[in-house]
Amino acid sequence: MFCRKCGKEVKQGAKFCVKCGTPISGDAPLSQNVGTSVEIKKTQNVPDTQANEKKKSGKGLIIALLCVLVILIGVVAALLIYYITQGAGERNAQWEVEEVQERDADADDEDTDDEDTGDADIEHGDTEDTAVMEVTESTEASVAAQDADMSMEVSHTYQIVVADVSWTEAYSQARNVENGYLVNIDSQEEWDIIMQLINEQGYSDKIFWIGAMRKGSSDEYYWIDRDGGSVGGSLNASSHWLTGEPTYYDAENQIDERYVEMFYSSSLSQWVWNDTPDDLLSIVPYYSGKIAYIIEIEGVTN
Repeated sequence: MFCRKCGKEVKQGAKFCVKCGTPISGDAPLSQNVGTSVEIKKTQNVPDTQANEKKKSGKGLIIALLCVLVILIGVVAALLIYYITQGAGERNAQWEVEEVQERDADADDEDTDDEDTGDADIEHGDTEDTAVMEVTESTEASVAAQDADMSMEVSHTYQIVVADVSWTEAYSQARNVENGYLVNIDSQEEWDIIMQLINEQGYSDKIFWIGAMRKGSSDEYYWIDRDGGSVGGSLNASSHWLTGEPTYYDAENQIDERYVEMFYSSSLSQWVWNDTPDDLLSIVPYYSGKIAYIIEIEGVTN
């Protein structure tokens, strides 16, 4: 038997608790049962709460995993749709380009067939296109030249200047004349005109600078235009050179001969060319008063 108040075990038949002094009644065993019952209920409620919390936590994790899975499926589906659509677009574009190229090729073949004639068949495969192109360009250039000749004509006039100058000075002074430059004699007709002009003006005893020279380390002589550029082909093989010329170098005076003069050779009874240094008077003072140059002036008339 136990005390109702403090729970101390008391002997059977005792009227008071030896610990707290509480009177002992006959329902003390009932007090023991009630205390035991309450304690058991508290112990049973704890496992139920923990089980509920575990169940709720498991459900939340499953829901989160499902959401992530749905998102991943959506992303994969979107990427597949994008790449499929893009690939189809590129294939369509490629087909369109190939189709246009095939149409252009067919059109070129038809144009070539139309231009061909029975009297001008060209063999050897790829040579055909090149030949047709060259003929066409040549024809267009010829037509353009004919139209230009009909609308305008280029005239050339010549002016003789007597002055003791070097070749470079003569070239510079010729350029000071509008559309002028040191004379370039590029045809027999022009040569004859200049010879006539010299004879008519009584300058057959002069030594003339003409617009020919060689540049740098080159051995080739060329006509030089108003802008300093080389014109036409090499002059080295011309028949107008004095016998043994050009020599390129004056060994006696140890100086380069880059510039071309023209004078009348009494021994050959003709006008000839000779290459000399720039300042001719510095090595042949006797030529003072005999130096001259010819200016060629271009003009356009309608």
